[in-house]
Amino acid sequence: MAKSMRSKFKRKMRGIRRKRLAVRELKKLEATVSKLNANEGIIFSYALNSALVLCRMDFVFCVMLANRYLFSYGSSQARSPHIFAMTMVNSSVIEILVRFKVAVVFCMDTGKVGNINLKTMQKKDGSYPVWVSRRKIRKMKKIRKITAIAKSRNRRRKH
Repeated sequence: MAKSMRSKFKRKMRGIRRKRLAVRELKKLEATVSKLNANEGIIFSYALNSALVLCRMDFVFCVMLANRYLFSYGSSQARSPHIFAMTMVNSSVIEILVRFKVAVVFCMDTGKVGNINLKTMQKKDGSYPVWVSRRKIRKMKKIRKITAIAKSRNRRRKH
């Protein structure tokens, strides 16, 4: 960890700013949750042991606490929670929830989840989701290219 005067000062100021903006972020979170309740069919949200719980009645998938995966149920496919977080709820909501170390129950729409191929990480139209990084996309394309070349060589050898 850096120990220069500048880095210590910046760290101190970040802490002060975090405290100052916490009130605004909480208001933003509450507004977002109320919009989710109204528009996107989340049935209830309530405080449970100082943790906000969002739940949908149709299909509950995973529980995440401060960006750590706790458990999942209701699906045969195992997926990482951050992917679900980004697909199920806005990323801004997730950032706020994680910043406040909130436990969140996420839900899965079975119709929406199937549009991403987990092997290629592509949508059905060939594009990538917004949360996939450029580095990951390049890596996936490179792997696909290598496997295609290997397959074509194997076909030539067999004939």
